[in-house]
Amino acid sequence: MIIVIVGVLLECASNGGGAGLVFAIVAIIAMGIYFLPTTIADDKRHKNTTAIFVVNLFFGYTIIGWVIALIWALTDEH
Repeated sequence: MIIVIVGVLLECASNGGGAGLVFAIVAIIAMGIYFLPTTIADDKRHKNTTAIFVVNLFFGYTIIGWVIALIWALTDEH
C-alpha cells in the first residue's frame, strides 16, 4: 500500500514523467527478492516457514541474515 502511495506521489511530482511507475516496479521486484527465502520455504512447505519469515523480515537487510534464511529454506527436513 505504501508503495502505491509513494508511486502516485512521485508520478504527480514528475508531472506524468513515469517516475512513479518506475518506482513501483523496482519496489515490487526488490520486495520479491527480499522475501525470496520465505517464498521458497512456503512453496516447499517447510516446517519452519514462520521462523524463516521472522529471520528474513528482521535480519534479511544484513545480507548475512538473508543468506542464512535462504540456506535454511533450501535445506531438507529430516
